[in-house]
Amino acid sequence: MRILTVSEALPSLAFRSAGPGGITRHLHLDRHEVIVDALPAGIEALVATGDLQSREVSTANRLLGEAAAEQLRREMAPERLGVLLAGDFYTSEGANKLGTSGEVGDVWRAFAQDYRWTTGVLGNHDRLKEPVAGTTLLDGQVVEFDGLRIAGVGGIIGKAGRLLRRDLKSYLETLTEVLSREPHILVLHESPAGDSPKFRGNPHITELLSLSSPTLVVCGHCRWPSPLRELANGTQILNVDSRLCLLRAKLTAV
Repeated sequence: MRILTVSEALPSLAFRSAGPGGITRHLHLDRHEVIVDALPAGIEALVATGDLQSREVSTANRLLGEAAAEQLRREMAPERLGVLLAGDFYTSEGANKLGTSGEVGDVWRAFAQDYRWTTGVLGNHDRLKEPVAGTTLLDGQVVEFDGLRIAGVGGIIGKAGRLLRRDLKSYLETLTEVLSREPHILVLHESPAGDSPKFRGNPHITELLSLSSPTLVVCGHCRWPSPLRELANGTQILNVDSRLCLLRAKLTAV
């Protein structure tokens, strides 16, 4: 699967998000239409998102991921949508504290409801008390849905013992293992580094991806100024930090 074009950001859901100094910012979720060369039969679109560390603007005060899942259910046929979650879906009740960690089961349950399938990884601010029925959490596994091989590695590289962190050697060994199975899509929380300082990420991940078979990487953790970069070997990186991306197949002339 190859990405052909990515639209400019279209503002969608309003949300509240923590800013520096305990302030609460009021913003809109960026939504991108991503055209790919092909999708499996029966799939209208793939939903890819991550780092929705925000709360909706409503008295319900749900996590933004829950609100996004509900909006898409109203707009599209969820039974024709596959979902790729790249982690970090929690923020404090008041959306006024940076770097908080908490339970994200409600977001995963919202994307499990009526959707064709839902898979992805946890971020370094996510907690999940128990597996969510109808979803597949990845961390070193490769699964297949509708003929798509999807791999995932959760968390970030960091000091082992902290929430969803593993040391560099362990992380790269896990990543090497899943890449050896040549997935069509690789879901990471931590972003590889792009080709300039503006596209922040981990250069060790980029190096490993550059030496592997081409794949499509969906990731977050560090927000990029634009969603898509491509490595010399053809691997494409779609950064979905604070974005909702809908991957649709290119229309063919009749």
